[in-house]
Amino acid sequence: MRINPYELHVADPDFIDQLYTGPSNPRDKYEWSARMFGNPLAAVGTVPHERHRMRRAALNPYFSKQSIQQLMPVILSKLKKLCQRFEGFKASKQPLQIDVAYSALTMDIITEYCFAEPYGCLDEPEFTPQWPKGLMEASETSHLNKQFGWLLPLMMSLPEWIVENASPNIMALLNYRKVG
Repeated sequence: MRINPYELHVADPDFIDQLYTGPSNPRDKYEWSARMFGNPLAAVGTVPHERHRMRRAALNPYFSKQSIQQLMPVILSKLKKLCQRFEGFKASKQPLQIDVAYSALTMDIITEYCFAEPYGCLDEPEFTPQWPKGLMEASETSHLNKQFGWLLPLMMSLPEWIVENASPNIMALLNYRKVG
């Protein structure tokens, strides 16, 4: 299915080898598509294949099997904390938003791994629901950002009080970018 003049949606497993050619046929990203993330200096927003490969290579050690095995104590401690929280919800018979709880688990693992200090989402009474909500809002707007390249720079130039009033969840993400 054609999405636009440059993009196809492919639902045919026999087409995978043509679509993902691997190192034998490297491809650059489209600049207008990569800019939807608003971070051209990050690997995800890098257009030239070779530059993307270099930037991605710098991240590879953090995702090696050995690195993840070394992270297991952190992961297990966060899982234990989450299970304790589940027990608390069970005892109090309060409803639990499981997707938000799992997002809190993920955020605390990632922030401890990346910044040596978790954000403490698992400790918050409602697991800090603005994180997954803000990520969903940002994800929903990324397609608009791709088609209208001027939109994200405009949104990023708005005064913070406007963003805060329009979308407190997006404001949480912007505050995260300041710290991260």
